[in-house]
Amino acid sequence: MLSLCFVSCLSSTKEPSAVKGDAKKVADTVASADDAAGGEEEPDYRKEFIDEYAKTLSIDTSFPTKKRTYTVLFRHLCSWDSALVVPAKYNYDTRSNFETHNFYSELTVLKGLDTAFKKVITKNDFKSLLNPALESYGTLLFPTLRFRNDSIEVKYSISIPVTDVGIPVIIQFDTEGKSTIKQ
Repeated sequence: MLSLCFVSCLSSTKEPSAVKGDAKKVADTVASADDAAGGEEEPDYRKEFIDEYAKTLSIDTSFPTKKRTYTVLFRHLCSWDSALVVPAKYNYDTRSNFETHNFYSELTVLKGLDTAFKKVITKNDFKSLLNPALESYGTLLFPTLRFRNDSIEVKYSISIPVTDVGIPVIIQFDTEGKSTIKQ
């Protein structure tokens, strides 16, 4: 009976090491396949950005003030203008120029059924805040809306597409459409 126990213990000792060995072989195989393919694949930020061309961000909301409630209609979209040619020095993945488009936003504010104001927001609205590179190659990205103290605040990043070069900017409107910009 003692020998059975010993054989049983010996079998159980060998089995986990065999599993560990197989697991190591699988891990080595996966690692060598990754190495052969050049390692883990990086996200394709250029493709993700290009996919954004066809997407329109639409926001239809309202906000109350002390006097009344306003309806806000906001759209952010691609201009399809091919007006931006980002130089190769900013494109580390392709080392070539990248032709792309400006983005812009349309803001309509309604007071009841009447239009309080309409505004098309472009990069040019922020020209006084931009350095030469952002003025030439940047576009208006990643809008967010916020309502504060009877005003509408739209935050953006003006960035050179597919880079980390950019600045945050804000345009703020009162309920009559008067605007101020800030960084």
